[in-house]
Amino acid sequence: TRLLTSSDWLRTYASVAGLDGAAVKDERAVASGLPDFDGVDQWGVISGSVSESEEVRTEVVIGDTSAVEFNGDGDTLVGGLIQGRWKLLLGAENKLHRVSQDVVTPALYPSKPIIVPELIFRTCGRKVSNGCLFDIYADPTETTSLASENEDVFLSMLARVDELQGQVYSPDRGKKDKRACKVARDEYDRYWGPFL
Repeated sequence: TRLLTSSDWLRTYASVAGLDGAAVKDERAVASGLPDFDGVDQWGVISGSVSESEEVRTEVVIGDTSAVEFNGDGDTLVGGLIQGRWKLLLGAENKLHRVSQDVVTPALYPSKPIIVPELIFRTCGRKVSNGCLFDIYADPTETTSLASENEDVFLSMLARVDELQGQVYSPDRGKKDKRACKVARDEYDRYWGPFL
């Protein structure tokens, strides 16, 4: 099993086009103090030229926000981490460490399981007692937290989340402006565009 994220595609496509995918940089962004691309070249994995034992990506960072409402104002947060078979989820402190997930709910709908997005919350805190650590190979639906049984893994991944949080790019994105929706609807055929 390999880890791959959407951020890997730019460097991977560059590699397919004959460029050194690892060398692709956004010089203008870096020069203005913004972060560079954070993806990795996955062409070796996709094409089979990288052996099964060779790791290309060792972790996937899961993003979150401190915003209480959808598309609300908030800071960008590291909301979890996947390393190998382990997945750690961490809810934002201002949301009482609650994490909403799309979950299968056969107990509520025994005749037909359905996916209920954003309705079921679980507390994923910073303590072993309320932490959310899953073995996603053995438990792909993330039903049983193993934080208590694997305290060393939980604490190590939590420390890594804290380290990554210090590198997060979280600019002030301003406030919601209803004019954006009106202009998108009326002038841009429902696509986002300049509205000021």
